[in-house]
Amino acid sequence: MKISLILILQLLVFSVFGQTRVMTKTYDEFQLLKHINAEGRKEYLTEADIEGSPYLNDKFETGEVLTDNNVRYVGIPLRYNIYSDEIEFQTAKGQILSIQFPGNIKEVKIGHDIFVYNLYFLSPERLKWGYFQLINSGKAEGLIHYRVIFEAAQKALAYKDPQPPKFVQQPAYYYVSVNKKPAVRVQRTKELIALLGNHKKELENFARKEKIKIRRLNDLRRILYYYNSLP
Repeated sequence: MKISLILILQLLVFSVFGQTRVMTKTYDEFQLLKHINAEGRKEYLTEADIEGSPYLNDKFETGEVLTDNNVRYVGIPLRYNIYSDEIEFQTAKGQILSIQFPGNIKEVKIGHDIFVYNLYFLSPERLKWGYFQLINSGKAEGLIHYRVIFEAAQKALAYKDPQPPKFVQQPAYYYVSVNKKPAVRVQRTKELIALLGNHKKELENFARKEKIKIRRLNDLRRILYYYNSLP
């Protein structure tokens, strides 16, 4: 009855003040939510057995989680597991959990970086959900998709020593989401201009004048800032 009453009161607050109102809650309250135990899924190998790292940053950084219903949880130790594509947090007792139901999360802030859970084109005919680091906000959002692969252990061969299992960092991919549509990977300036759809002439002139190459993160950020500034 107590839980039901709390939920009813929260719904009344959001219905009166609208979705722009943000309710801030503490790290202790965040720990009361249901989460997945990230450690429990490692069946045979532990991270100590594997070379390299699956994380963007091995260390936990203080961060925030903002949900779709505008509840902001603050002061949470967070890190991003690239290989499993999960945001993990550490409890006060040292247990490592991963955030459940990422589709209900608007954004996650880890240190100074913001991550969003976005729908994207894995291939021209296949859509997938995943975490991205947000480059910029606006009608066209730039997104960084980090990648890590797992290489299994290799037995010793003639003239070759055995190799332990390892995580290997791969070059990041850049994606762009226009008007909240599924994100599309962009590799060339012409592809980006075609994806944006309008202001083609202005964008071509800007790219030519500024010598834009969107393989460079700062150049991608600059041309998206310029596009978002256009009326």
